[in-house]
Amino acid sequence: MIANTEDVTGLGEGTYRVQITDANACIYAQEDIKLQNTSSAKEPVWLTGVSVQPNPTSGFTNIVFSLPVVSTLEISVIDATGRILFTNISEQQSVVSIDCTNLPGGVYSIRFRTGQELGVRKLVVSK
Repeated sequence: MIANTEDVTGLGEGTYRVQITDANACIYAQEDIKLQNTSSAKEPVWLTGVSVQPNPTSGFTNIVFSLPVVSTLEISVIDATGRILFTNISEQQSVVSIDCTNLPGGVYSIRFRTGQELGVRKLVVSK
């Protein structure tokens, strides 16, 4: 399967290869990604309506939650190689500010996790 979006749907269980080509034609590839248990991949309700403002950013960005998160929330910024750059623990906040001033320009993932629930949003840092 070939896709040109960040969200790929319709994948069944199996082993996949992911290749990402950025705007500068740099290629990152990962082999042997195993996909299992595809039946429960729904996003948490509290992640509905979450926005990242401004996005793209060159400094600080705010994560704004339209629905309350009723438990401790772990927010991690992850680079294209999967490396966790930093993690913030939030306690029932409706806005969380993230300092991106020291990040190089690029596309990052913001991972949200509470207990067993997980969601991801894209963050673009421009310099």
